[in-house]
Amino acid sequence: MYREIHELPYQSGLKEIFFSLGPLAFSLGEFAWIAAGVIVSYKMTQIVPPIPLLPFPLKYLHYPIPLLVAYFFAKASHPATGVPLWKYILRWVAVRRRQRVFYYRKINTAKGGDRHI
Repeated sequence: MYREIHELPYQSGLKEIFFSLGPLAFSLGEFAWIAAGVIVSYKMTQIVPPIPLLPFPLKYLHYPIPLLVAYFFAKASHPATGVPLWKYILRWVAVRRRQRVFYYRKINTAKGGDRHI
């Protein structure tokens, strides 16, 4: 009778591919992270000038940094839980910032018990 009426759905653990570029395949969420990184990198090229006094490839080295950070957050996950790293960080901050309520209780330590006074 157990599991005959309510079957558990099959969870393969595979992500649906939204966009693929050669060997790289991205889900919709990963693609959104990388698109945001491309936009920030492009805006950075308009605002921040190249580093002077460096040869050609090195003077533009700081432009792909936002894209690399976005790619890291798109692909990284917390090793113990498997939750995406950005979601884990947001949950950790929410737990740290929550309103805490502490309930204190007087304990009778003179008589050696955990009785209320």
